[in-house]
Amino acid sequence: MATWLARRMKESFGVESVTVLHALDRATTDSDSFVEPLRHATGVWLLGGMPERLVQAYLNTKTERAIKDLLDRGGVVGGESAGAMIQGSWLDTTDSESFTPAIHALIRAHGTGAGFGFLTQSAIFPHFDKRGPDAAVRESAAHPNQLAIGIDEETALVVRGDQAEVVGLGTVSLYNGAGGGASGVVILKPGERYDLAARRRR
Repeated sequence: MATWLARRMKESFGVESVTVLHALDRATTDSDSFVEPLRHATGVWLLGGMPERLVQAYLNTKTERAIKDLLDRGGVVGGESAGAMIQGSWLDTTDSESFTPAIHALIRAHGTGAGFGFLTQSAIFPHFDKRGPDAAVRESAAHPNQLAIGIDEETALVVRGDQAEVVGLGTVSLYNGAGGGASGVVILKPGERYDLAARRRR
């Protein structure tokens, strides 16, 4: 499985080599041997799945810190579905069956939210054209300091510093609670840009 996935990702991204890392055991994800490939990597792609499993396995571990170090040295981090959601600072943890008391304890220990916080003060909502805006509107209203980002399928938001650009086939919807919540939504088409620091269209 790992060999097939590595080959598929290598072909999809056109990169020289791919190493697949997968573990649900926090002792593994918090080990030096597991994160060693990340210390030499130039990019990381986070696959989808269940966000609570990503929180349980990787939040506040050496793996999370190694990915942040990769960003700090100029590397690239991307992801799809739950792998996109975890890159924000906030996740919807109200599902009591999925986000167990043990996972909530991990989040409290993290201190800065349920996400990795690569994109600060933000919540990311993938499959936006399929799932609709309700969750993003609720997040924007409940946490005005957070920017709720809805990303359509077949679409990406490429972020360099504080500047973001939409690429792909769909749109990205940004709900700035401080700027009016649902009534203040900004919808960006492919090629359009947004200043994340100033929270305005460029």
